[in-house]
Amino acid sequence: MSEVNLVRQLKYCGDSIRIITNAVDLVYDSIEVYQDETGTLDDDGHLFSEYEDGWKDETVGKILDHYCCFIGKNHIIYAEHGDLVRFVQCLTAIETVCGGITNDKD
Repeated sequence: MSEVNLVRQLKYCGDSIRIITNAVDLVYDSIEVYQDETGTLDDDGHLFSEYEDGWKDETVGKILDHYCCFIGKNHIIYAEHGDLVRFVQCLTAIETVCGGITNDKD
């Protein structure tokens, strides 16, 4: 999916842009990220607040390294590279690990 097809809507919020994507999360609503004036993307701490009980630091760290992202203050995930597709992939991977999705059959 190209970045153009990934963006559903942009909302301007002061110095940042709220990007509502066509990608969906585990509860089937749009993944939303924020981009500041430098191009840095962040998740506003959403993933940690949603999955704090299932947060797996070591695994999350490996995912962040793979996608060249990092965790900042208040568990906000950042991507300085500004690549929206990669950032959504990173968030989706973390949500999959921390949200309990498995390939196990019942």
